[in-house]
Amino acid sequence: MNDICDILKDLKSDPCFSGFRLLKGEFSLVDNSHKGECQWVVLNGCMTYVQNPGSAKVDYQLVYPIYHKRFSILSEWYQRFYAIPLYNVSHVRLDGRMLGLPNSFRFPCTSGADLFTTDEYLRFKETVKTGMGLVNDNYATLEKYYSHEIVPILNGRKISLCPNNWMFFDLALARIVSPQDYCKVKLILLEHTHEYFARMGSYYSYDHSMFYSKLEEVLPYLESDEFDAYVAKYR
Repeated sequence: MNDICDILKDLKSDPCFSGFRLLKGEFSLVDNSHKGECQWVVLNGCMTYVQNPGSAKVDYQLVYPIYHKRFSILSEWYQRFYAIPLYNVSHVRLDGRMLGLPNSFRFPCTSGADLFTTDEYLRFKETVKTGMGLVNDNYATLEKYYSHEIVPILNGRKISLCPNNWMFFDLALARIVSPQDYCKVKLILLEHTHEYFARMGSYYSYDHSMFYSKLEEVLPYLESDEFDAYVAKYR
């Protein structure tokens, strides 16, 4: 099987990723050279087996690029409520399908330079560069992030995610970018929370109580002058 880190090293050699750092343990290339922002791509890989007629099983490696971005202003305030390391926080997390790109790539189990010259690998490389470019363009600012993620919710897009930390980041985003819509965003997210836990029933009873307890802590701060002062330090 090809080493994911070797694939990342080859990606890093491309001028498009010249400012990125390779994090081997996270299987990712990370760019945090822009103040208050961090952008990275993670490669998830697994083996699959294809049965060819008249031959033994052939091994292939499936690789799934996941594109991420984080805004420090949306998460640093939350550390007073939840001691989550910033490097674990991702505000934007998109796979290829969400960006209109191929979602996965199938590599033959060849090694080193042999892989890097295959048509599938070259297609993969161009796709990752395109994906990172789309994330950089579509989520370049908080305002663009808001227009891609919050405005569709205001316009009726259904939410399917389990209520979690992402809700507090979305509420902070609304408070910062469009405070006049904050109450409407909050109402939509709270309705989703009630409906989600009601649908899941007793299976999520512990998560239900924990999350509502967290809401009671976080919402007063988000709606306070103290949060406004926190935001002002970034602006």
